[in-house]
Amino acid sequence: LAYVTAEVIDVNGNVVPYANELLHFTISGNGKIIATGNADPSGVASMQQPQHKTFQGKCLAIVQPKGNAGKIILKAEATGLKATQIIINTQ
Repeated sequence: LAYVTAEVIDVNGNVVPYANELLHFTISGNGKIIATGNADPSGVASMQQPQHKTFQGKCLAIVQPKGNAGKIILKAEATGLKATQIIINTQ
């Protein structure tokens, strides 16, 4: 499993602690998103959806490889924010 933390950052690269943004995760390649979440103790949102709100500027996606080795591309997007992606190579 890969535990990927997504952070809302400002122009200086600092986490924006008050950010409460809905991040949408998409995946391509040899993997699947098995959970998303944040550390909000009062949160009741489903952890089995490919989107989740940030809490204190952070959110987590858990990715699982599917079978054989290969490349997984995980992308995070939110309205008004620059999209980003990470490449995970599995063996």
